[in-house]
Amino acid sequence: LARTLTPYATDCGHRPRHRTSGHVTGRGPTHRRGKDPTMVKDGLLWLETCSSTNDEAATRINEPGLVAVASHHQEQGRGRMGRSWFSPPGCGLYMSWIARPKFPQSMGGAIPMLAAAATAEVMTELGIKPTLKWPNDVLIGRQKLSGILCEAQGTSASWSAIVGIGLNLRTPP
Repeated sequence: LARTLTPYATDCGHRPRHRTSGHVTGRGPTHRRGKDPTMVKDGLLWLETCSSTNDEAATRINEPGLVAVASHHQEQGRGRMGRSWFSPPGCGLYMSWIARPKFPQSMGGAIPMLAAAATAEVMTELGIKPTLKWPNDVLIGRQKLSGILCEAQGTSASWSAIVGIGLNLRTPP
């Protein structure tokens, strides 16, 4: 990961979406939508391509042992306020973590900034010097390294949050 990240190759964020073949693939054979797409290891479901890791996590939120969904390509990635998130193959790493907070849903607004801080901490450990931009972005200089999208599921009495993290790794061709 550290070799792939470069401080100035991070302009993958907001561009028009494009379509791909409609296949969801994993390690192994290509699968068509509707079939079990790939493998789960240590709670991580890895998809080479998906519509959105947040959507995939939401549809599988009750699967036992599933902790996160990750992909190298999203066909319909999105950011805050419904903005599209350009997610071309080989440009980034997109992950959605299923959080089951032990605090009231009314305090859930802190989750995006906590996720951004955690992302920045990992980047710092890799020798990259990021800054945080309120409420959900991690920057290197003026370029976006990462965006965070959190979506609550359930009711205030029993809730979970899907924490989507889009990490720009390189500039698209």
